Parts: sequence; structure tokens; C-alpha cells
Amino acid sequence: MKIKLEKSDEKLKEEKLVNKIYKVHRKTSEKSKKIRPLAKKNKDNHENLKSASIIDKKRIYLLSFLLLVFAAVLYQIKFGSCEFWNAYNKNFNRIVYGDEHYCDRNIDASFLRKKLQEQVTNQEDAIQLIEGSLKLANEESFIQIIFNGMIGVGKTLSSQIIAENFQWQRNVQKFIWNYHQPEFIFNNFKDKISNCGFNLIIIDDLELSDESIKFVIKFEEELRYYAKRESYRIAVIIIFKQSLSEEYREKISNFVIIDFNSFKTQSDLIDCIELHRRKYNIQIQATEMDELKEINFTASGCKQVPKRLNLVS
Repeated sequence: MKIKLEKSDEKLKEEKLVNKIYKVHRKTSEKSKKIRPLAKKNKDNHENLKSASIIDKKRIYLLSFLLLVFAAVLYQIKFGSCEFWNAYNKNFNRIVYGDEHYCDRNIDASFLRKKLQEQVTNQEDAIQLIEGSLKLANEESFIQIIFNGMIGVGKTLSSQIIAENFQWQRNVQKFIWNYHQPEFIFNNFKDKISNCGFNLIIIDDLELSDESIKFVIKFEEELRYYAKRESYRIAVIIIFKQSLSEEYREKISNFVIIDFNSFKTQSDLIDCIELHRRKYNIQIQATEMDELKEINFTASGCKQVPKRLNLVS
């Protein structure tokens, strides 16, 4: 009996041990069930972080590559900017104006001389001087001209012909002294000035006075400085109502002063009548010509002829 009791005690011990182990195992299993989802979640997070890290690295590599390409392009543009912009401007001018050298070409002084000869009478010397001055502008990139003479000799008409036939129409600016104040001219001439081709600036109808002479001198200095600083090519034409005195001529000696001939004989008037008759294609009767010959050409030159011809027509 004693031996059996001992065995049963051992069995009891074993059972207790097994139960204890089972309980521990069960608790462990329960913990593991709770832990597995967390572990899986952590694993998934780790994988996501790893994938995100890889994507970020790819983005960084791509961004670095793009920055290198951009830097290379900037480098090329910086050191090849002249070639790049020259090619661009040539293509643009060829498409828009039909001439890749549109911005670089010179004033066609010979063409303007022909246009002046067709429409301005009794001023061959002045026309030749205009042609020579515009050729000088091509060499020096800047010219300042004054058309000088009495009323009706063709000063304003000549400036209109030059403006209408100027190669760079967008670069033509005209100011009227009595209409545009000096401050307006100073503040606005830069708005339209261009580095493509020549700029033509005309100021007409100036009263002959100390004030206008000071303005002309200041304006010429401003234009010259501006042209030199910004490398613009500029031709400026100033027109006074009256003829310049010797005192005023000395004050504006920097200008090319082109003197227009006064109408001295009736043959000068007849030449003006014939030129405008052909221009407007008008037939004039003998009696009408006699009336036109009565125009006071010494005071108004050719100025009254177009108006009288319109009445005749």
C-alpha cells in the first residue's frame, strides 16, 4: 500500500506540473494571439516605411538629376547666350517681318531720298543733306537733326515722308510742341523706344525761344546718354516754326542744321503747284493757274498750294 501511495503522489505531481505547464502554455498562446496582429502590423508598417523610404530616395535622385540638368542648361545659356538669343531673334524676325536681319539693318537713306524728291520741291540741297545725315547715323548709331527755314518750305512735309517710309514703323514717335508739354515728352519717349532697329523721334512746331532752345539741348543730352547706356540707335528731328538766328545756331551747334530754301521766285511756286497737281491728279485750267500764281509764296511758301488745289478740284 505504501508503494501505491507514492506512485499516486508522483502522478499527482506530474498532473500538477502538466496542468501548470498547460496553463502557462495557454496564457502564452493567448498572449501570442494578441501579439501576432501587433507584430504583423509592425511588420506592415516597417514594410511601408521601407517602401516610402525607397520612393523618397527615388524622388531625391530624380530631383537631383533635374537640378543638374537645369544647372547645365543655365550654364550653356550663360556662356552661349549671344548665340542663343541671336538665333531666336533671327527666327522671330524672319517669321514676323520676313527678314532675319530686320533689327540689325541700317536706315535706307537712299530710298528715303527718292521719296523726298518725289514729294518735296525746291529743296534738293536739303534732301541731300538729309540723306548724308541718315548715312552718318548708321555709322554712329545716333544723329540729331534740325530742319530750319521759313514757313511752307517743306520741313514738316519732309519729316512726314521720312516717318511714313521709315523701316521700323513701331519705332516712330512724333510730338507737337504746342500740344505736348516738355515734361510729357521727357516722361513718355522712353515708353516706345526699342533696341530693334533705329528709333525715329520727331518734335515739330517749336516756337523759337530761349525756353525751347534749352529744352532741345537738354533733350539731346538725355537721348545721347540714354542711347549710349542702353545701346539704342536713335535719330531725332527737331522742327522750328521760324528760321534760327545766329545766336541760337551757336547754342545748338551739336545738331546737324539743315537749311530749307525759301521761295524766292514765282518759278519756285509753279514747281510746287505742278508737283501737287501730279500728286492729286488734277487738271488745271489757265484761269485757275493764274489764280494759284497769286499766292503769296514769300510769306507762306508752298503751304497754301494743296488747300487751293483742293478748292479747284
